[in-house]
Amino acid sequence: MIEIEVTGGTKKQRQMALSLANYCVKKLMPRKRVLSIDIALRSISGESALGYCLKESRSDFSIEIEKRQSHRRLLETLAHELVHVKQYAQGELKGENCWMGKVVNPKNTDYWDLPWEIDAHGRECGLFCRWATWAGYADKPWAQDQRL
Repeated sequence: MIEIEVTGGTKKQRQMALSLANYCVKKLMPRKRVLSIDIALRSISGESALGYCLKESRSDFSIEIEKRQSHRRLLETLAHELVHVKQYAQGELKGENCWMGKVVNPKNTDYWDLPWEIDAHGRECGLFCRWATWAGYADKPWAQDQRL
């Protein structure tokens, strides 16, 4: 059974986060049948990251997302962290330094060169855009990509 719970943030943030999480799980792990994800939308004070993914067990995960972001950035951050869930759940990422069976030392590798971060950053925008279209948000001003 797939269980996703979203806490914190505003009602609208929780609704969109739950919708995006369900969408991403179906896209990233269509055959996964047992998965539990707790998503906390909260203030992450004093931290440099906008979100975190923690593997609790083989099928249990916790995600924390900085709630004081724009809708788009919050949801892209969530999509990014859900890619990490997929990486852990499918055994691509093991521990904090084993990617696809090869040890990568995060202390000697720039963040942007870590293979699991390349994968997550590479997928976050596409997952968000596809979800926004599917969920009917693509025409909303906050869903538009102002970076182009």
